[in-house]
Amino acid sequence: MSSYVDDVKILIMKLLFYSKLRIPFFQLLILFIMPLGYSQQGKIDAAFNTYDDGLLGDGFDNTVRTLSIQSDWKLIVGGDYLNFNGALTSYLTRLYPDGSKDTTFDLGSGFNGKIYTSLIQPDGKILLGGSFTTYNGSNASRLIRLNADGSIDASFNTAIGVNTGIVYDLALQPDGNIIVVGSFSKYNGVNANKIARVSPNGNLDTTFITGSGASATVEEVQIQLDGKIILSGSFDSFNGALNTVKIVRLNVGGDVDATFVSGTGFDATITALELQPDGKILVGGAFTTYNGASANRIVRLNTDGSVDAGFISGFGFSNGGVSV
Repeated sequence: MSSYVDDVKILIMKLLFYSKLRIPFFQLLILFIMPLGYSQQGKIDAAFNTYDDGLLGDGFDNTVRTLSIQSDWKLIVGGDYLNFNGALTSYLTRLYPDGSKDTTFDLGSGFNGKIYTSLIQPDGKILLGGSFTTYNGSNASRLIRLNADGSIDASFNTAIGVNTGIVYDLALQPDGNIIVVGSFSKYNGVNANKIARVSPNGNLDTTFITGSGASATVEEVQIQLDGKIILSGSFDSFNGALNTVKIVRLNVGGDVDATFVSGTGFDATITALELQPDGKILVGGAFTTYNGASANRIVRLNTDGSVDAGFISGFGFSNGGVSV
């Protein structure tokens, strides 16, 4: 039951951000990261980021795009913003569980572009993707790994990295390899159309063969327990295969998994993708249909790509969308 509630919390939070409701991000956040017994009432935690009282500070001054929670409950927060609580804090920061800034997280001169995605490895190192090309004066082409103190992990070389576009999402495989997706066309100078698998040292894994890749942006990636990879976004085909409209599942080697049948797929972009512990797939976005049937911006799929009839969303959402 708790895993289902967690999934619902995540999707609601994403919907609120996408709809641009004027609710302070970190006052809303506490409703979702606290244990269920403390969050059922849905009240704002007034003890979180007390500096932001509307007078002394105003939280973040622009969009927050990604949030990851460390094992010590500190929060890695990335996005488009340049300031936090009135102080210069460009694109990335780490907060204590009470919402105050962790000044021991030393980023030097920081990033020169936006952070779209973050992922914390089991060893505590921090993977980041986005539109940036430098970090603290060093080349880091849209992908970087930091040590826990904010310094560059020199063992992960992405000086060339992604050629253009944006890294939208990351997923870590059990062997330490990293699935990188976005709007790019090359990695380290080698063709890698919207998706690449990167080794733990930052090199391109050339054994991951995806052919012509996605026809347009891949925004989301999830890895199943069996190692298969689910991608979603705005693409209308993947490596020329049928039944790959906005969503596709790949086998471990990068080829399309033909057992995942999505039919005519989605009629508009997918911007949220989550896997439940039972393997079912929660999908959100700007779409209104899936495989010809009504699915207003949210749907749950079975592991074979069919609609889960047990997930009843009624008329769904009337406008806007569900997004990361």
